[in-house]
Amino acid sequence: MAMEQMTEQQLRIAADLAWNSRWQFAWDMNGDGLVTVADGWLWLKWIVLAPGDFLLLQLMMHAAPVASFLQLRPGNSLAAFLSALISAIVWLFAASARPTRAA
Repeated sequence: MAMEQMTEQQLRIAADLAWNSRWQFAWDMNGDGLVTVADGWLWLKWIVLAPGDFLLLQLMMHAAPVASFLQLRPGNSLAAFLSALISAIVWLFAASARPTRAA
């Protein structure tokens, strides 16, 4: 199975387009014309995966050679395992970095 090769410039353009679509919030996230409970899960997913998507898109836009070497693509890297892993690390770090009160 051959993977389509993208040049660094194509990767930057694709990441820029993905950046514009990633940060558009919509009440109707699944596009069915109604705001339902199913949209609530997608809102949560949109928020939780934001740190990973942010870092991956920044890597694709500003360090295209590294992103190309790691075979990162906007279509298959966003809201995927690597994004979830990065987001989990960021959220755990943020939760542990909050100040604790002395007893």
